[in-house]
Amino acid sequence: PVPSAAVFQPVLGNVIARFHIRWLMLAGALTMVVAFLVFSVATEPWMFWLVAVFTGIPFATCLSVGPATLVNRWFYRHVGLLLGVFAACSALGGVVFMLVGQVIIDTAGCRVAYQVYAAVILLVCVPAILLCARDHPADFGLLPYGATEDDMAVQPATDATGGENSPEVMRRARACMRTPAFFLLLLSGFLMNMVCQVN
Repeated sequence: PVPSAAVFQPVLGNVIARFHIRWLMLAGALTMVVAFLVFSVATEPWMFWLVAVFTGIPFATCLSVGPATLVNRWFYRHVGLLLGVFAACSALGGVVFMLVGQVIIDTAGCRVAYQVYAAVILLVCVPAILLCARDHPADFGLLPYGATEDDMAVQPATDATGGENSPEVMRRARACMRTPAFFLLLLSGFLMNMVCQVN
């Protein structure tokens, strides 16, 4: 799943402004449901590898790019704090579900564990996405939390159709991606994930 996520995350980052984020996250969650169900009946190693190719989709939409996009759209202040809280909750969930999964495997087998994971996503995550995921606060006549009209007046200019993909925003993004700080951020993310996977 890690190589798959590495492929799908930049792709999603490039197209996320063109589609409703709710449907992207829903597609990711349902993809993971299907993947877990296939894992639960797989009988050959190649079946796991084939399905694992697509698990980068839910990783990108529901665990990295999607939530980060929502936080940055809906909050103006304390964005770093909220992203940190999200990362902490994601890590905590990983620990809890690994322990729960091990208990299920010990008592009922790994196939049942996959089915339980699929059920949790379908019964908890999918309704949460449908109820809570929305594109922009402006769609409801709201400002991002903590923002004022003056704050929004100095935001990067966007055109009526391009939104986050408008020429001005893309120009600024390209400029940022040429800075040493951007490459340091890439290196930090690589090392962090390498340590997580090795351990």
